[in-house]
Amino acid sequence: MTKSYDAIIVGGGSNGLTCAAFLSRAGKRVLVLEAAPVVGGFATTEELTPDAPGFRYNKHAVDLFSGMIPTSIRDELRLDRYGWEVVDTDPYATYLAPDGGSICQWRDIDRTAAEIAHYSRRDAEQYKRFAKVLGDAWNAFLPILQGNPKSVRLRDFGDAVRRAAKGRRSLGTAARILVSSPDQVLNEWFERDELKVILGTWAAATGQVEMETPGSAAGMAMAVLSHRWGCYRAIGGMGAVTGSLAAFVLEHGGEIRTDTPVERILADESGAKGVRLPGGEEIRGREIVGALDPASMFTNLVDPALLPEKVRDELRGMTIGESNLTYFTGHAALSKRPTLPKHGRDEEILRAGYQMLVPSYESLRTSIEVARRGEIPEEIPIWLSYPSVCDRTLVPEGSDGETLYFMTPVTPYDLADGRDWADEKGSFMNRVLDIVEGYTAGVKESIIDSAGVTPYDMSRWTTKGHACHIDMTLSQMGPWRPTPSLAGHRTPIDGLWHVSAGSSLPSVNGWGGRAAAKSMLSRRQRRKLAKRVPRGTSGPPPRPTPETHPDRPLEESVR
Repeated sequence: MTKSYDAIIVGGGSNGLTCAAFLSRAGKRVLVLEAAPVVGGFATTEELTPDAPGFRYNKHAVDLFSGMIPTSIRDELRLDRYGWEVVDTDPYATYLAPDGGSICQWRDIDRTAAEIAHYSRRDAEQYKRFAKVLGDAWNAFLPILQGNPKSVRLRDFGDAVRRAAKGRRSLGTAARILVSSPDQVLNEWFERDELKVILGTWAAATGQVEMETPGSAAGMAMAVLSHRWGCYRAIGGMGAVTGSLAAFVLEHGGEIRTDTPVERILADESGAKGVRLPGGEEIRGREIVGALDPASMFTNLVDPALLPEKVRDELRGMTIGESNLTYFTGHAALSKRPTLPKHGRDEEILRAGYQMLVPSYESLRTSIEVARRGEIPEEIPIWLSYPSVCDRTLVPEGSDGETLYFMTPVTPYDLADGRDWADEKGSFMNRVLDIVEGYTAGVKESIIDSAGVTPYDMSRWTTKGHACHIDMTLSQMGPWRPTPSLAGHRTPIDGLWHVSAGSSLPSVNGWGGRAAAKSMLSRRQRRKLAKRVPRGTSGPPPRPTPETHPDRPLEESVR
């Protein structure tokens, strides 16, 4: 064994780095091991186009849908001092109709409703009610979502109860929405196709099954988040978010090693001991945190024999990409800013978080059915963005160009007839860009260079390339994520913890990493106190410390 650490974090994504940040702030010796050349996981900003140097792209995640909701890790750790700056993307999404119509989703719900009213006054009022119902539900459960779902603190529970009481009229309706199918919800609430397309695409983006499947409407709840808390984009790209976390860890004495995959988590019946690297190097750690998808962690890195039979049973039943639906991201360096000749409103729409290019609700449903069979849909649903319009750090200084980003939320993981994504990447990119050209003039002729990230490319870093690590079904959320026995970040192996998008709400917000770190610190402190006080004795309660009160702001902890 080489140097010993208080905690070894296996995986340098947003949750792993957040966990490392809170532990290092508490004075723990922390080591982060990341297999990729850069930290960030699915939250990186990289140069992907060799023929367009200086153009930088968000390889996967683009927007902070929930990352700025109070209490954010940015505020709690003062990460603005380490480079985490944001710009408000308002509107955060715009639906572009093929005939030139559009609906912007502004943070201001009344402004959004006014745009919907051009198509249907009834749908405009229904949308306001829909957003309020789901917004009240979000607000009520935030204290629990932001903490440990398996061990809810009394203070958080009380806060959730008070919030639920204020929004009690909404909760029953919200619960019915969440257990229903998208089809049922959309047909019951809205009469026009436009709202069905907007909200249905959000439901599809969770990577679930057909729109008729009950319990898969949860994705639509994400669509209303920004009406309450706004949607933000990091200046410098998503890599600036994880970069600020890495800088925090290093300043507080932590260590980070990239290009360092872990071959095995070393453990026995007495608990976790350390990790072994492919070259044979072994590193000892008092506690090990697996910050990677649960299937990879508990199948490849941990000896299954150390897990109770019940846990092994639950892991076999855990669903990952069961629907064969995933996504593809594409990036391009453009020599100039495109225009919207059919839609106008260029400045408003191009600054938006996304443009939704989905011709109709029926085409969305058909695309899902086709993609599930392993075929490429004829009308590929697309989320399109030009990140450099609101962040000029992503293009070379003095450039008039722009970066283009697209994500296709309805894409087959396994292709039919034995086809391979390595062979299909180029034709798929061209097909998507042809569709984009039908909405946005001048894109294809201005491309300097482009790059695509296929589902198989993503599978190098997570099982089946699943961005959420496991399916977003109701039975795999909250206190059952990733499984009932593994929820709450603590595993049955003493000293081994798990944190990732597969153990908390998938989004770049760091909630899971923060909750895991605070659970670790609290447990360690309880163990210390148990050793200090002999059995059968009593004494005054210990003086509070930053470890026993890890929720305290940084200023109080330093003090």
